[in-house]
Amino acid sequence: ADRSFTAYLRATFTPEQQVTGLGIEGIFDDGAVVYVNGKEVYRFNLSPDKDAARWDTLADGPALGEDEPTSSTVQYGVIKGLDLPAGKPVHIAVSIHSSAANNYDTLFSMRMYSLIP
Repeated sequence: ADRSFTAYLRATFTPEQQVTGLGIEGIFDDGAVVYVNGKEVYRFNLSPDKDAARWDTLADGPALGEDEPTSSTVQYGVIKGLDLPAGKPVHIAVSIHSSAANNYDTLFSMRMYSLIP
């Protein structure tokens, strides 16, 4: 009952040029929600009807099957329609959600790249 099912991570970067989109590739065990400047912009394995802000929100299920190595399966996403001006800090946050209350592992590895006009 006192276990946390969600981890929250954040980072900041400052683009040298205007950015209109971001590409994401990473390993998210089991689900993830990506935020840019406090606004939700992408979900991996977490239904839109689930409240990602809650610490006890579970992913939709295991990211992979029982016999698949989570550590070698990369997921991809593209975030379009952003307006991130050059020289202004951008705040990225990710919430990682386990798929079950008895699932105690958390695996996260993510790379982002900018899409410029």
